Amino acid sequence: MKILIVVFMVLIAAATGLYFSMSGNIKFDSNADMLQMGEFALQEQRFEDAFTWYENAAYQELSEGRYQLSKLYASGQGTEQSDALAAHWMKLAAQQGLSKAEYEYGLMLEFGRGKQKAKPSEVFSWYQKAAKKGQAEAMLKVAQFLADGIGVHHNDKEALQWALKAQAAGAKNTAVLIQKIVAGITKKAGKGDAQAQYLLSEMLMQGTGVEKDKVQAIKWAQKAAELGQTEAQLIIAKHLMTEGKTSDAIHWAKKASQQGLIPAGYAYAAMLANTSAGETQAKDTWRWLYHGAQHEDKESLYNLSTCLIHQFLALPKNDVNVENWLTTSARAGLTAAQNDLGIYLLLGKKDVRNATKWLTVAAADDYRAQYNLGLIYARGDGISPDDEQAIRWWKKAEQNGGDHANLMLGMMNHLGKGVSRNAFDALLWYKRAAALGDNTAIYNTAMIYYLGTLSKPDYELAAENFLILAEKDDPIAQNIYGTMLINRELDVYDPEEGLMWLLRSARKGYLQAMFNVATVYRAGNGTSQDDKKAFYWYQKAAEENFAPAQNALGYMYVEGRGIKKDVDLARIWFQKASDNGLAIAANNLKSMKPNASFSLITLLVDTSIRSEILTDKKYDVSGLFETHKQPIF
Repeated sequence: MKILIVVFMVLIAAATGLYFSMSGNIKFDSNADMLQMGEFALQEQRFEDAFTWYENAAYQELSEGRYQLSKLYASGQGTEQSDALAAHWMKLAAQQGLSKAEYEYGLMLEFGRGKQKAKPSEVFSWYQKAAKKGQAEAMLKVAQFLADGIGVHHNDKEALQWALKAQAAGAKNTAVLIQKIVAGITKKAGKGDAQAQYLLSEMLMQGTGVEKDKVQAIKWAQKAAELGQTEAQLIIAKHLMTEGKTSDAIHWAKKASQQGLIPAGYAYAAMLANTSAGETQAKDTWRWLYHGAQHEDKESLYNLSTCLIHQFLALPKNDVNVENWLTTSARAGLTAAQNDLGIYLLLGKKDVRNATKWLTVAAADDYRAQYNLGLIYARGDGISPDDEQAIRWWKKAEQNGGDHANLMLGMMNHLGKGVSRNAFDALLWYKRAAALGDNTAIYNTAMIYYLGTLSKPDYELAAENFLILAEKDDPIAQNIYGTMLINRELDVYDPEEGLMWLLRSARKGYLQAMFNVATVYRAGNGTSQDDKKAFYWYQKAAEENFAPAQNALGYMYVEGRGIKKDVDLARIWFQKASDNGLAIAANNLKSMKPNASFSLITLLVDTSIRSEILTDKKYDVSGLFETHKQPIF
């Protein structure tokens, strides 16, 4: 059956070829048929038939037909060999924009096949057309012409770029040219050519044609900058700014801007805006920033909005301009603007839908946006909560350098939100956050050890973490650490130091610590018993409506400890504690008779973890969202 089909196709092709030979050039309903029949004929080495099909396709102005007809004339297959006709048809195909024809015609012009050799500039233009369309061999030719300055001004930078593109596109013999270009640039740089030094710096910084080496890149940029190369001066300015050498950075950026490098002027303004600029510098800043805005420079637009939001350089906030500038910059593709616009819309306009849209765009590149999305999905403020989405975004943020995501992932594992409850994983995330100085992570780490959430309590490790926070004036940590020293929960029993920490916490107004201080004085636990001091601290806490202290104050009145005995006041305070839900206070109220015994609470600590960020809808998270906050350069 297959043999019959093949014979049938050959007969059709032969008949059609005969029809063409008798009737001349004929327009077919399907141009693709002519090209396909020509291709079949070539594959079977029926060159005369191929010539017939391609000739008719060429006369139908099909670029592929003209290209193939040119190749047949050039090789003399199916027709008499003719470089002139080959060049004629290749030119027509090239003029129609067929990239391989543009390249082939460039070769013909370069080597004078079918006509006199053309000017190098004309040859280069054809290679360039093909190269821009991705023709690998044409890219290599463009690189060679640029490297040698043939038909175009010598340009090492563009030559290297085209050579690397040719290599990536699969062109052969690119390595030799790349090495030649790199060697030439390096040689010129070594001889003090500032432009070559700058170019070498860029290559080393990006790993273009050479191995990436930032140290050497800065070294060459410095040399070029000192010779007056403006782009190198800008590189040095930005490098110095990242190292915190602001005044030196401003010096180089200003120098480059004064020589007419516009991007340097924009960077100079951003650097000034990050400092306490004087009046003259402030004018320079606004002049450059507004220049950038007028020319729709996305960084300048962003920097202007940032200056307005944070009132840099004493400029009053203007919400209309902020949103316009941020939006324009965000639409221009600046990631920082996309993220900050999202937060601006979220907090300022409560526009969660558009805020989430912009944050999602920014999240492709920005860990801040990834972190912010996680927070929005976890809390569900104005959006359907989605714990799994929150975890996904926070993991991305953490992988890309978002330090705050560690704490959030710790809490999600600790609470079992979006994942199964897992104290071990929670501890791992907390430790990462704690190592970066996050106080909430330190506290939750301490509480896992204190409560024995993993297996059994480890008071020593808990105390280590509580002490870190106690020394940072965290009143809750001070209270817990103080009680641990007094309650003999640590290897070292030190009630005097314990009382010291309780007093530090109590003086900050922490009610549990006030109560505990009073209890220590009342009981004389490791210190001199002192009812007056006990009464003083019980009263302070009771007046803040703290039920355990109200109950204890009732006891002090009924017993006349630290104050004159007053049964009526005792009854009042027991009643207040009872009304606040303290059951033992209700019992004490019933027991008010001679020789009665009363129940008191001992030292108190709060053992809940800190997770309000995720669990309290009223918690103000506005300060937790991450923006870039400073002008960028």
